[in-house]
Amino acid sequence: MAKKRWVNAGKRRIGRRQAATKKQEPKRRSQGNECDICHRILSLLTMSLDLRGDVRHHLHLGSSKQLLDTKCENHLKLITRSLNIDLASSQLSGIRIEGFRGLEYIQIFAQKDRDYYFLKSGELRLLPTPRCPSTWWGRYVNPNWVDYSLPRRWKETCLKTHKCSSLQNFGHMAAEHPSWVVDTWLQCLVPCSPSIVYVALSYVWGGIPSFMTLRENVDQLQKPYSLVEGKTSTPVPRTIRHAMSLVQRLGERYLWVDTLCIVQDDEQKLLEIAKMAAIYANAMVTIVAAGGVDANSGLRGLQGISDPRSLRQTVHSLSRNVKAIETDGPKTLRNLTTWSTRGWTFQRRIINFENDWIDWACQEEVWKEPGNGGVSNPRIFARAVPDIRQLSAIIMTYNSKDLTFSEDALFAFSGIASALSGTYYGGFISVLSRRTPRRSSDNACLPSWSWAGWRGSIWCWTELTVDLAKKCSTRGQGISSERVSPLVRWSWLEEQNGARTHIQDNWYEYENKFWNNLEDPCPMGWTRHRIIDPESVPGWQVANQPDSQADALCYYTHDSEPGSEFWYPLPTRKADQRIEPQIFAPLITCKTRRGWLLAAKEFENPGRKRGSMISLRDQAGNWAGALLLHEPLFEEANRNTDNRIRVELVEIASGSVRNDARYLEPLNQILEEWVLDERPKGGPCYEYYYVLWIEWRDEIAYRKGLGRVQKHAWELQDREWIDLVLG
Repeated sequence: MAKKRWVNAGKRRIGRRQAATKKQEPKRRSQGNECDICHRILSLLTMSLDLRGDVRHHLHLGSSKQLLDTKCENHLKLITRSLNIDLASSQLSGIRIEGFRGLEYIQIFAQKDRDYYFLKSGELRLLPTPRCPSTWWGRYVNPNWVDYSLPRRWKETCLKTHKCSSLQNFGHMAAEHPSWVVDTWLQCLVPCSPSIVYVALSYVWGGIPSFMTLRENVDQLQKPYSLVEGKTSTPVPRTIRHAMSLVQRLGERYLWVDTLCIVQDDEQKLLEIAKMAAIYANAMVTIVAAGGVDANSGLRGLQGISDPRSLRQTVHSLSRNVKAIETDGPKTLRNLTTWSTRGWTFQRRIINFENDWIDWACQEEVWKEPGNGGVSNPRIFARAVPDIRQLSAIIMTYNSKDLTFSEDALFAFSGIASALSGTYYGGFISVLSRRTPRRSSDNACLPSWSWAGWRGSIWCWTELTVDLAKKCSTRGQGISSERVSPLVRWSWLEEQNGARTHIQDNWYEYENKFWNNLEDPCPMGWTRHRIIDPESVPGWQVANQPDSQADALCYYTHDSEPGSEFWYPLPTRKADQRIEPQIFAPLITCKTRRGWLLAAKEFENPGRKRGSMISLRDQAGNWAGALLLHEPLFEEANRNTDNRIRVELVEIASGSVRNDARYLEPLNQILEEWVLDERPKGGPCYEYYYVLWIEWRDEIAYRKGLGRVQKHAWELQDREWIDLVLG
């Protein structure tokens, strides 16, 4: 009897244990532990921001059919709802989930069939849970109205904790200020003194009728309440009105906006434009109306000021206890906003209004309305050591922008150049369609020799982005076999027969002096490191030397970037060194040699498209080089006796590329003429001269194209020395 009770008790214990196990199974399922995809999605959501972007951590799910085979309802619902698709009927390929380096959210992407048509989800973040770090939490946002305490908190946190509140890297701009600001309390214009703290506005004019300050009304606008709605002859656009009210909600009083704070028909206008970067740099913050198509678009979502916005957030369950919140919702890859294509879009500290959301970006961090933490935002302006890749990116981005008046191109960029001069010692002197002035003015400065004289996509200084760097810890790095050396010494002048001022090439001088130099003292802030065993240097680093055939004897580090190594020091500005205002030079000049070649047919490199490329030939018809056209080649002009088009060329630099370059780097990064059968391919290197195609008007030459002529072919030409003046 006792034995029977013992057996029954054992059965009851087993039954209770089995029941408890069954009860726990849904919990384990709800936590996603049995689904590898759910587990990896959770890992992406909680991954360190520095690790995101590593290909090892991307989650590739294959086609829609392959995804359906996984059978897990949690991640299937997440993907179908985020992309707003029916997996069973859609024919998607390349479905993947990615977390990008430095960003606190992940996104889902899918490609439709073989088309270059992509779907992407909104930004996915975790909702609060004890299992997840609080800095990565997403949060619910009022779908109709901005919480005013949020941008105020962003502003106060930046001012208290960030170095970007200091203007020490902005040189002379720290002492400059606008002439006028709007007093949003008294609704009028007031003179701006250095002690006034103001907010700036960046927006799109859009060509609509807009009230603006003129010489005839500037006195009237200084009277209190002269800018009250209904009192101006033409309405002040909604975006400006909303910004005036928002300034007060931010706890500030003064606003700078171009149409009101620059007297539009005054002769001092160009001086105000030249101060544009200083105006934005000295602003407490810049309100950016990035989503507007014109000045009447307004800033939606400001309760008591503007119309409500319409936001959508969707909550997705990875399990009962793990939820993700999606902002923005499904859409194809986003097009550029009108604001992002305009010229005045480089500010130091901004509150951005776009797609009804607001976010903050300064020199150190980015904060977003649906996120609970900031992400690092290192900017080129704060660096002591120049970063040519980032500089190239800034110039390439800027030169694709639209300007209301093309002649403002150099004035507009001068502000960026002023900010960059804190990093780029020596400053700046200021493919493609030619920019032409819209206004008749003797002050228009759009020289053909400058990239600013042309609008379009450009590629600049690729050879400088690699041969200076042995190893970079904070910047992008590639491999390039091209090496370029200048052949002429440029000077700038304000008029054709005026005084000539030499343009010093500090970068090239530093390279010549310090590369593989074990003797001369290092510039301040730099340290030389001797290489005992050159054979120990990795091959890809050797390929990036100024001369890849030489043994590496030493490298250099800078105090500000101890993790980076450079083949030679870069020119850097001393802490107490004054930054001079930028130079607007309509003309540059040099002594060089010119020659003539014949224009041949156009060719195309399928891997690298930068515009129309034509071959160049000598008088005997032999292939001589390649020319990138900035302007069309007019066939009716400049024909020789054989009815072939002659082009006048001047040499400016020499260059070379290793003939084994295609094995070291992608084909689309090598020269356009690389694939031509006629290009000489013997020897270790393809050597050439960089030349400009020019035309003369009133004894001033104007650039029309940039090309390369094979070294031997160019040296066989009947060249002559000339004094070149480029306009």
